[in-house]
Amino acid sequence: MKSIKYILFLLFISNSILGQVLCPITTSDVVACPNTNKQLNASGASFYTWTPATGLSNANISNPIANVPSTTIYSVTGFTETTINLITNGDFSAGNTGFSSNYFYPTPQNSTCLQPEGNYVVGTNPKSYHANFSACKDHTSNGGKMLIVNGDVVANTKVWGQPITVKANTYYAFYAYVTPVHKDNPPVLQFSINSGVIGTPFASTNVLCNWSRFYAIWYSGSTTSANISIVNQNIIANGNDFAIDDIKFVELCTSTNTVKVVVPNLTSSTSISVCSSSLPYNWNGSSYNSAGTYTKHLLSVNGCDSVATLMLTVRNVTSSTTNANICQGSSYNFNGTTYSTAGTYTATLTNAVGCDSIATLNLMVNV
Repeated sequence: MKSIKYILFLLFISNSILGQVLCPITTSDVVACPNTNKQLNASGASFYTWTPATGLSNANISNPIANVPSTTIYSVTGFTETTINLITNGDFSAGNTGFSSNYFYPTPQNSTCLQPEGNYVVGTNPKSYHANFSACKDHTSNGGKMLIVNGDVVANTKVWGQPITVKANTYYAFYAYVTPVHKDNPPVLQFSINSGVIGTPFASTNVLCNWSRFYAIWYSGSTTSANISIVNQNIIANGNDFAIDDIKFVELCTSTNTVKVVVPNLTSSTSISVCSSSLPYNWNGSSYNSAGTYTKHLLSVNGCDSVATLMLTVRNVTSSTTNANICQGSSYNFNGTTYSTAGTYTATLTNAVGCDSIATLNLMVNV
């Protein structure tokens, strides 16, 4: 799809009755890894525009690819076509009526009437009016009529135009179908409303008899009448030959929804303090024997790369030795225990940092 010019700067007018949106669009939030492609989806409308456009592959389609480093909320506006086409004779079934053109309509019409540039006819077979044109069928392939054009060499020359009545403060879709009928220099078409071009120029493919839709969205503002037209921006004489069919100008119903791209926090930090007697310390499948800062890349529950950091502090085990002498028949109290016999005794205590403190008593008995 082509970019929608100016639409982000226009006031959004809600189509609702008693608080209910007439043309709701459906969206859903997604979870994505940081800076990883994730498809978004909106449904229920004919055209779409997403804001902000940052991080999106295309802000004007229903299912753009998002690639963002952190959680982002997007707003998507859906434009749904109403059923009434405001164009008269948009399929040219009534022939050369209901529209105007700055191109020349030759009579009589024969196999050479589309020469030179700047001529047009309404007919069923381009080859009937120029020997070098292809024998294309109309857009619906039902043998109907189409507008057949030998492109002019002056930019912004009106190929087709028609005045219509519109509603104020309303969005409209303006679109048509085009195919090249000669392989050289396919047309570059653009819409114009009230003498100002809208949208971006649409460059047709060079595939003969292959109909492509080109379109633009327009906001009427305070305007209630519009002189709409299609202009050709290709000014090359050689080639630049095309057909147009099924022109439509329809009112759009609009509604807005949001999509939240949730990018989880994939970093974690763990601070652990252990006694040296508890080493090695096991963390995420690895053993560590000394204090330090360690990192590991893990796989999160969403399949993303998660970076975990361990800050390991090692507290020391302490020890002390006490040498004591007692007389025979006496006793010695050591950390709550009374000893009266010579020997070496130990007690496991807790030091100030919460680790083991090994206390040793060397007791001598004097005779």
